[in-house]
Amino acid sequence: MFSIILVGVAIILNMRKFLLVLGLVILFLFSNQEILAASLNLSSSNSTPQVGEEFWVEVYLDTQNQATLGTDVILIFDPQFFEAKEIQEGVIYPSYPGKKIDNEQGKIFLSGVANYGAPVSISGVLGKIKFMPKKQGKGEISFAWEPGRTDLTNIVPYQGSDNLLSQAPQTLGLQIEKQTLIGKIIELIRRLIRSLPF
Repeated sequence: MFSIILVGVAIILNMRKFLLVLGLVILFLFSNQEILAASLNLSSSNSTPQVGEEFWVEVYLDTQNQATLGTDVILIFDPQFFEAKEIQEGVIYPSYPGKKIDNEQGKIFLSGVANYGAPVSISGVLGKIKFMPKKQGKGEISFAWEPGRTDLTNIVPYQGSDNLLSQAPQTLGLQIEKQTLIGKIIELIRRLIRSLPF
């Protein structure tokens, strides 16, 4: 009889250990949510543009299936290296009420919003910005972002007031090359076309 009680106690203790280990594994799996955090990224197909050679930078948004009301982006760049020329809206939000280029301060503003009462979970290109390098060297384009701040770059959640963007977006570094003879000819042709009266 005593041995049956000991076996029963051993089974119960092992079951408790098993449940404890199982609980810890489940807690670890569900507490690691930053892996699935919403994100913003910059990308360009040309990482070594020449002086005077226009190129596009895409702003890519992934909400990781979290419902959003909108996204505000503030990009920062050195106006000695770049001139922003144009902003093209993406198609992931139904409305883009804010687009502005400030080449003096080296800032770009872009906002996309969902329709009233219709939050969206999205992944795609928020917008594209056309840049022209002005001088040779290493230039960077980055997001104005700080943890917890909603007055800078942020992804607005459907519920709550926190910024869904919990990790710093990466900076896009570009090596601007010296303009070649062909690049100079292309830039001259562009200037001539822009000066035509039609």
